[in-house]
Order: sequence, then C-alpha cells, then structure tokens
Amino acid sequence: MFKWAEPKICSEVLPGAAQLPPSGLKTLCPPCNPGFYKSNSSACEPCPYGSYSNGSGCVRCPAGTEPVLGLEYKWWNVLPPNMETTVLSGINFEYKGMAGWEVAGDYIYTAAGASDNDFMILTLLVPGFSPPQPALEDGDSKEVARITFVFETVCSVSCELYFMVGINSRTNTPVETWTGPRGKQSYTYVVEKNATTSFTWAFQRTRYREAGRRYTSDVAKLYSVNVTNVLGGVASFCRRCATTGGPCAPCPPGHALDHSTGACQPCPPGTFLRGHPPDGPPACQPCGPGTRSNQVRSLCYSDCTFSLALPGHTLHYDFSALSASTAFTSGPSFTSKGLKYFHHFNISLCGNHGRKAASCTDNVTDARLPDEGGSGRVVTSHVCQAIVVPSDVVGHRAAVSSQPISLADRLL
Repeated sequence: MFKWAEPKICSEVLPGAAQLPPSGLKTLCPPCNPGFYKSNSSACEPCPYGSYSNGSGCVRCPAGTEPVLGLEYKWWNVLPPNMETTVLSGINFEYKGMAGWEVAGDYIYTAAGASDNDFMILTLLVPGFSPPQPALEDGDSKEVARITFVFETVCSVSCELYFMVGINSRTNTPVETWTGPRGKQSYTYVVEKNATTSFTWAFQRTRYREAGRRYTSDVAKLYSVNVTNVLGGVASFCRRCATTGGPCAPCPPGHALDHSTGACQPCPPGTFLRGHPPDGPPACQPCGPGTRSNQVRSLCYSDCTFSLALPGHTLHYDFSALSASTAFTSGPSFTSKGLKYFHHFNISLCGNHGRKAASCTDNVTDARLPDEGGSGRVVTSHVCQAIVVPSDVVGHRAAVSSQPISLADRLL
C-alpha cells in the first residue's frame, strides 16, 4: 500500500498529475513484537504478567520461572503507543504538526520533513524500571537497565543522528552523536537511575538552510529497539528464579541463584556478585589479584597492602598513605579569550572498604534549573577530574568548579 509523503505539496487532481502506484497483492501481516499477541481485532496486545511470547501467542511461564520484563520492538507496522514523533524546525526551533518518522514493516525511518535542516524527532517513553536485583550504592555497577538499538544512516552530506536521554521529564541530554553515513550497527546505553526516562532520536540532514529540499533521500533507520527491566513491560522468555515453596523472590544481596536447586547461595569470600554479566544471569565472579571482597560481596577492593611471593622470601607493600583522598591541580590553561582555568584531580585508590572517597563537584548555578536542595552535582569515584576557575578570575568568594567526570570507578 502506498501513501503520499508528508507534507503533501502536490495535487493529484490536475490534468497529467502523478498518481499513487496501485497497491500490491495482499500478504500476511508480520507477527507482533515479542511479548505481544494478536487479539481478535487483529491488534497486537501485551501478554498478561506471568507469560511470554515470541510475537504469536502467549505461553505461561513454567513453574519455578518468572518472565523477564522489557520492551523489544523489531516489527514496525504501527508506531507503538509509548512512542511519539514530530518535526522540530531547524530555523526557529518550533515544533511542526507532522510526523518525523514513518513505519516501514521491518524498520522505522525518517520522513521528508518540510526543510532539509529540520530535526526529525522520535521519542520512546519508559515509566520506570524493575531490575531483578537492586543496585547497591557501593556496588561495582549501578546498572538498573539498558537500551540497545540497531540503526543505520544513509547520507550524501554531513547528516547527524543524535541519541538523547531525559530523566523525569527534564531536558534531554545528548549522550551520543553520529555524523555522516553509518552502516548498520548496534549501540547500547546503560541506565543507572530508576526514574521515568525518555529516549530520543533526532536526525538532521544538514545544518544549513537552503531553498528547496535537496536531501530527502538522506534517511536514518531504526531496525530494532530493546529495553531491559521495564516496569510493566512484557516478556519474550522466562528465567529460573529463587523459590522456597512459594512465588519467585529475588536473592538477597551477595547471593546468586543456584540453577540446579533453585536456591540462593552466598558468594564465597574473594568473589563479588556481578549483577549484569554479558553472558547470563547474575553470578559470583572472582576478585582480581591483590583485592578482596567486601562483606556484602558487591565489589572487590584493595586494603592498601600487597604481598608478592618470590623464591625464598616475600615482599610486603603498604600503600595505606593512598587511602585518604588526595587532590592536585595541573598548571594553568587559558581559553581563546584568555580566561585562566585549571584541571583539578582527586584520587583515592584503596582502603575505605571499597567506598569511593574521591569526589569532584559542579557548583555552577543555573537559574533555569529548579532548586534540588543541594549545592551542585557531585561525581564520586576512585579518580575524578573537574575544571576549576579561580575566584579572582570570576569575581566570587570561592572558585568555580564545573564539568566533573569520573576517570576510574572500578578496581580490576
């Protein structure tokens, strides 16, 4: 079936006007997306909790298992209800009442738009996440979910595809940008905050405003989108869970599921519980050399001592002086306008039972942001870095610290 591209700028009633091609033969509709089934009205409906689906029919999870909730879109017959699309003007940044992306069966692609420098916007809204095990504050990983999508850009000029993430309806933050033509590839983003989250794709064919539309054949395509641990999501498979004669329950901190018995077993000393390994469910992993596990087996750390066995003797090292947080600053740097600034580093490599003691702060005040009751954003890590502008340069009582980033957050 063919339809006119939007916005429609031609008339088909004039003599000699182009007409839509005739529709082809009717074919069977593709299946529903995983976790959904086709109802009597031929619409795809989510399977009830406790069941799973590959897109055909719902199947109850076997006893001793639970559905793995998420969202997986790989068939694009209609736009999912939790996705919306629009067009943002590249001139005055006003939204236009038209669709920026169109579904095409096995992918979704950017529409023509009104101008080549318009932003074609696609947004996926997730109400929250339900990870199988809560992320511990001092854990090795703060992952609560992840989104993976397969995309492609076909461009004749320097087009740009932006991927942005928004938390609790706040302004979207760009996390990745691709410029120019890109072959079919996969990208994964790890979510570390359990909140209402929006994922946005924005495609711009060119930054420059030109008369007419010269690059309508330049498109971005999304083939699949997969979000894990979605609150109220659907399941395409079930996994073994811990049971004690009743319903499934998560294992307590520091415990991993024994798949042979269905019971939770504590991780032994010298191991830690890796919450999201790439090849399976959470499992106990050995600590690296010279490190030990904490009490709840959430991470491995160095107690600032190390022993090296050599033939006939053993060397003992004591690095306890490194346990306290140590700060130092680079030499001065200057912007193109002559503004002096420094790179400030904070380091804490061992001790503290694995707690990250180095912190870097962003104390820049932005009047546009709501008051969150704090003095600024703080990054805590083993090694962090921030940009510091001295007080005598900015005219404040205290120096201005901004752009804090983590340089080392896990000890191998």
